[in-house]
Amino acid sequence: MNLQKLERELEYIYETLLKHESTADSIAASVHPQYRSSAKNLYRYLLLRSMDIRKLQSDLSELGISSLGTGAGYVYENISNALKLVKLLNGKTWERNGDLEALGFAGSKNLLMDHANDLFASDHGERDTEIMVTMPDEAATDKKLIKKLHSAGMGIARLNLSHGNEALWNKILNKIKAVSKESDSPIHIYMDLPGAKN
Repeated sequence: MNLQKLERELEYIYETLLKHESTADSIAASVHPQYRSSAKNLYRYLLLRSMDIRKLQSDLSELGISSLGTGAGYVYENISNALKLVKLLNGKTWERNGDLEALGFAGSKNLLMDHANDLFASDHGERDTEIMVTMPDEAATDKKLIKKLHSAGMGIARLNLSHGNEALWNKILNKIKAVSKESDSPIHIYMDLPGAKN
């Protein structure tokens, strides 16, 4: 492995991000302020994934450095840290451009948690996995079935709209809402839309 070549490859990626930062800023300015950091990071991620970094990832993994694949939530800082470590291996010191907004590992986890809690109208902090159950047709007439599923831990009731009809779905929805109200515990509802039929 050529450490100098690895450094140059990381520098190219880093410089590409810097070169496109005005576009990232423009995209971020076009979305709700709450999602600007996420929009900017998504653009950086798309830039990174527009390059073939497979060999680079292997070389970084061999050195025990982040292979850039796990840093999707904090692209700029992940690349900066990898570059800094490779430069240290080459006997150099380096600091990233501190003027650019950067989400680190902890910051990206907190942002994801905040967005998830907003989406699910919750303030529980870090979320555990929720159990999702696809509703059978029987749920339209059997409220006890839904109660039993909810008591067993179902947090999400899924309706597959590829099957049944509007009347059936409404009956199931009404039963779910009744169980949720009686138990004073939310049941989230996911509805899968059918795809194109040949």
